[in-house]
Amino acid sequence: MVKKIRYSLFLRLLAYIFRKPSHAASSRNIRKIAVLRPGKIGDMLVATPFFEAAFDNGIKDITVICSSYNEIVIRHNPYVRELKAVNFHNMFQVIRLTLWLRRERFDLIVDLTPGMSNTCFLISRCAGAGVALAGLHKKNVADEYDYVFDLDDRHMVDQNIALVEKITGKPISRSYQMKIAAPPEACRDAELFIHRLNETHADSSMFVGINLSAGAKIRQWNADRYEKLIEKLLRNPVAVVLFAVEDQAEWALNFADRYQNVETVPRSSLIIVSEIIRHLQLFISPDTSLISIASSHNVPVAGMYIDHKQTLMRWSPYNVPHEIIRAPEGTTVNEISPREVYAAAVLLLKEVYNVTLRPE
Repeated sequence: MVKKIRYSLFLRLLAYIFRKPSHAASSRNIRKIAVLRPGKIGDMLVATPFFEAAFDNGIKDITVICSSYNEIVIRHNPYVRELKAVNFHNMFQVIRLTLWLRRERFDLIVDLTPGMSNTCFLISRCAGAGVALAGLHKKNVADEYDYVFDLDDRHMVDQNIALVEKITGKPISRSYQMKIAAPPEACRDAELFIHRLNETHADSSMFVGINLSAGAKIRQWNADRYEKLIEKLLRNPVAVVLFAVEDQAEWALNFADRYQNVETVPRSSLIIVSEIIRHLQLFISPDTSLISIASSHNVPVAGMYIDHKQTLMRWSPYNVPHEIIRAPEGTTVNEISPREVYAAAVLLLKEVYNVTLRPE
């Protein structure tokens, strides 16, 4: 904790010493921007509408500075001119990045990290004179930024779009969806996998995907609960496609060995996983990153959440048919029963496809 505080104070000191006065550029002069978005997959997915909306509203030169964890989300994004992956926890890389930003003379630096990131604050403040600054949820340092969207009462996608409106001064009437672009070879690999499913499970009218893994222990369902859900689904003409990483990958293999109409997605890149999800009729998950990917492909989602207002507001399925199954706040998703998730699947398949699963 002491080390973290010292690091924070050091960053603030650097920002104070090196920052030159910022003069907000008028919206019509903003043509070249750099966007800071460290974090993981879901953090970048909800940011992708920002790039498209900014491009549509006249900002054609967009550089994104990301982490090694989330750069794959925008590796093939058509609205991003340049991509720089940086370790935001490495001081030397941060300094080199800051010097590069000063040389490049961007019109605007955008910090899309909600709330206060000491590292992004340092980078933004040291970007040079005449560079306008924009950000989300800056609260007590909002006066350091030229454009700020500070309301936290809506989905992260909508917050990103609202920040574009602030920057460009133009109201946005059309809707934007999260996007993860794929190269042709990834599309082909996914299509081959789906083609094999169609041949192997010709009697199955629907493919239901289940993600067995979650980024935090509090959002992790137990193996026996997944097994009970699978058994309920397999009482119908359904093939179940399992997605898993790390310890849960063994669960997936075990289920695929024991049940005839269960397949597991082989270890592959996130882009291929995304393209496989695109072909499903329903996706069930306790992990918000893959829920965002399913949303980006307009695949109906049954999402397991802890009943926390901010989480549900920021990271729920977006612009897609969905059911949210909630565990009490302060508990874990393991408080959710397989019966509740199956009931959500029944509702969604009936609503979207007019397909009736067998009742409980």
